[in-house]
Amino acid sequence: PVTVAGNDSTTDTYLWYEHRIQSEIIRQPKNSKVLGLAVCPITEKNCAILLSMGKIIFFELEKVMTASNDVSFYLGRRDNHNISLSNIFPSFNDTQGLIPKVRLYSRGMLPSLESSLTVIKYCPPLTSATRSKYKPLLAVGTNSGNLGIFNLATGLLMKEYHVHSHPLRGIEWISHRYIISWSFYSYTSNTKSQVIITDIQCGQSTPVRINKIDEPHVLFVKVSPLKQYFVIGIKDGPVEIWDLKSMSLLSKMSKRFPPAVCMEWVQCNMSKGKNNNSTTPIIEEDETGLKYPEHLLISDIAGNLYAFLIDSNSFLKPGTLIEPEILLKSPVYLTCKLNIALQVDCDGNLFVWDLSNHLDKQKHHINRSEIHKLKFAPGAGNFRFLCLSSDGIDIYNVFGSPQSIELISTIKADKKLPVVDADWASAEHSVIMFSDYSIRVFDLKLIKSYSSIYNYEFDDLQGPPVILDRDLCKMFYFWLSATCKKVYSTEFGFNNYELSLIKNACHSLPWTELELCTKVAERALVVCQSLGLKNEVQFWTVALHYIMMGDDFATSVVPPLDSCYDVVCDCATYRKIQMDQVLLHEWKSGDHMHMRRVVDKFILLGEKAKALDLLLATNVNDPNYYTDALK
Repeated sequence: PVTVAGNDSTTDTYLWYEHRIQSEIIRQPKNSKVLGLAVCPITEKNCAILLSMGKIIFFELEKVMTASNDVSFYLGRRDNHNISLSNIFPSFNDTQGLIPKVRLYSRGMLPSLESSLTVIKYCPPLTSATRSKYKPLLAVGTNSGNLGIFNLATGLLMKEYHVHSHPLRGIEWISHRYIISWSFYSYTSNTKSQVIITDIQCGQSTPVRINKIDEPHVLFVKVSPLKQYFVIGIKDGPVEIWDLKSMSLLSKMSKRFPPAVCMEWVQCNMSKGKNNNSTTPIIEEDETGLKYPEHLLISDIAGNLYAFLIDSNSFLKPGTLIEPEILLKSPVYLTCKLNIALQVDCDGNLFVWDLSNHLDKQKHHINRSEIHKLKFAPGAGNFRFLCLSSDGIDIYNVFGSPQSIELISTIKADKKLPVVDADWASAEHSVIMFSDYSIRVFDLKLIKSYSSIYNYEFDDLQGPPVILDRDLCKMFYFWLSATCKKVYSTEFGFNNYELSLIKNACHSLPWTELELCTKVAERALVVCQSLGLKNEVQFWTVALHYIMMGDDFATSVVPPLDSCYDVVCDCATYRKIQMDQVLLHEWKSGDHMHMRRVVDKFILLGEKAKALDLLLATNVNDPNYYTDALK
């Protein structure tokens, strides 16, 4: 925008542009729109575009160099750098500069999920066996059937797979590599449910329960603690026990058994030995090929708990029946950790069961409606659990004998921003998804939320490099000298921490550009551009221009400063900038005040003939005619 000096009115703003280049076509959905554009203030040739789908696409402008359009070849200039836009295009005031051929390349993309989120599930907790390869991964399901994997440490979307054709309803981690998920179309009518196991490293999907006709939807899918079996529960149907390694159906519950409402595996203290590694195959057996027995709890619509045992031969054996002994409404969720089981009904009554003593059970009314999930926190001896309901999220702790519960923290649901799903990220942190599809990590008090975006916020450093630490300041001046090296050691006076900082900083320096520098000012400009020092870039740009003007180069033509440096440029360049602006405003006709301002600028620039022509062009019927004629 070019504005008239001294006039702040928006009516005197004129935008002028010229179409130079168009980027390559990037395939986007039909309703995708551009919401924002940001240009790098240092290089001015890198830009980022924000799309309505949530994606950010990065572009870079590059010069297509040939022998026929090399600007340096024609003008004899020794500007071989390609860091900023000023190295590619000639200045606005440069009448001798040639405009080269350029291309706008797409250099990268920051993806995002294109559909609304339905469910989240955090990866298995950190153990000694997974310490070397552990990453804080969060699996999310979308309404379009996509499965996304986020890294909570960086907040970036690592993987996205289109797995299902229906909205994704639930996710279970088998290991840090494999995920089992299920989806269906409708809760009310019969539908075809999809249960698929996905390898998140390569995207390979293995469907389960193939060739199933329309039936009631899947209620739950649970993977056993030792990763040997998984259970599929169908609404008003029998529970299916599957072998996780062979992907084969082992058995079904008898039709005489009441329909299961909720189910949970019982954790045991037995481990699978040294072969237990949740990052390699889906299921591993020991060296003898035997499996370990596992226990599971199933609750029917009357609130009865049934304990079952799957022995080493994969046979399902009925265990004991634990009757509630009090009238219960229909249970909605069941969870278990060691010998403590939690069961909640539709009226908000929470029952704490001691599995080691079937007669030891406690009833607590937590006064929550429509409870969706109960989940124990990870960690040995940690009996805190998370309760997700339509009223919000509560965190309780189970303690004492007989078992009692205490409320640790709570979040009340906002009508404008209800909670959709929640899970434990660690023993002290919970991850919560809200209706605006934002995912936030909270502390145990549910007061402070953490975000990886804090890692990308930097405080602006005030002051020049001379007030930095002595060794770091010395490093800065090393980069400006011709003795700059790529590798430094403690012999230069740095400690190990400073060497790590120097190593990271050296990766950002364009060493090929530094090798082309012949002057200290030119080298300083390249270093400041690489480090993103905007004020220093402006200073060294002006300094390098006047240094080259003072040198006597027979074949060199020094390009003038750009229009943004009008205050410090030479008189001829400044007069040309002002003349171009006045001619532009003369072309844009306006009212009488607009014409008077243009006339005043012509007089100040010494263009009296043009000012006289404008004054004499005033209409005779204009009330200002005689004033302009006398002037």
